[in-house]
Amino acid sequence: MRSPQGVLSPAHWKIAVVACALALAACGRSIGEPFDVAAANVLTPGKSTYEDAVKQLGVASHVKGYGQGTVAHWHYLEDTPEGTEYASVTIMFGRDARMVRIIERLDSNLDDR
Repeated sequence: MRSPQGVLSPAHWKIAVVACALALAACGRSIGEPFDVAAANVLTPGKSTYEDAVKQLGVASHVKGYGQGTVAHWHYLEDTPEGTEYASVTIMFGRDARMVRIIERLDSNLDDR
C-alpha cells in the first residue's frame, strides 16, 4: 500500500491538508442567536418586564416557570478559530412578569480580561 506522500505530490499534499483544515473549521458549532450581554444593564429590578428584556436581548432561549414566577435564559455559543465565544444571561421574573434580579451573566469577551 502506498503512503499518502507517494500518491500526491508535495504541492498537492499541502493543498489537501489546507483544504481539510478549512473544512473542519467550517464545521464549528453555533448555538442560539448572538446578543449583547451588556444590554441587560438597562433592565431595572421591580420595573423592567419580560417584554423589556426581549426588546434588549431578543427572544429567550429557555423560559421555565416556577412557583413565584419565571426564569428566562438567553445563551449564545460559537466555535471560532480563536476559541469558543459565548454569552449567557439568566433573569428571574416575578408573577407580575417584572424583573426580580439577574441570576447569572457570562460573556467570553469580558471573562478573558
